Amino acid sequence: NTTQQIAEKFAEELGPVTKTEDLKNLDADKLGERALQQSLSAFDPTSLIPQVKMQDIKTSANYDKAAKEAYFKNLSALTQAEASKLKSGSSSSRAENFKAAALAYEKIVANLYNLVVPQPLANFHREVIKTFGLQKNIFDNLANYETDPLKAMVVLPLLEETRYELLGIISH
Repeated sequence: NTTQQIAEKFAEELGPVTKTEDLKNLDADKLGERALQQSLSAFDPTSLIPQVKMQDIKTSANYDKAAKEAYFKNLSALTQAEASKLKSGSSSSRAENFKAAALAYEKIVANLYNLVVPQPLANFHREVIKTFGLQKNIFDNLANYETDPLKAMVVLPLLEETRYELLGIISH
């Protein structure tokens, strides 16, 4: 929990406070900012990117025009099916919306593993799975914003970055 780690770091930096004068001489803003920066700089956003093994991707040796078109048609259909559920569904809280999005991306990833891919497109497909898996992990963290708000703040910029990648994949 990033928020808890920052609070612990802040308390560690603060040290024991035994009298009121200890608090008067304290620059809480600088201390808090330093603890926050140290904790946030320690976060590695690449830790959210799932590992995708090539041997887990179902491939086909067929790479004619029809196979390529079928692959992209199926890719588009399966991603848009789950994405359309997100747009139509409305939950009562933001956390529930984030959880629903994480679940949708989880389903997309599972379906992507079941999609047969022409062998020359296997690396592309691997990156597609990574991108959707990253989205799932981002939304998992956003869904937990009430218990770890700082981690949610850290992953939020990643959401925008991967959004454009997903738009390119879906519209392919």
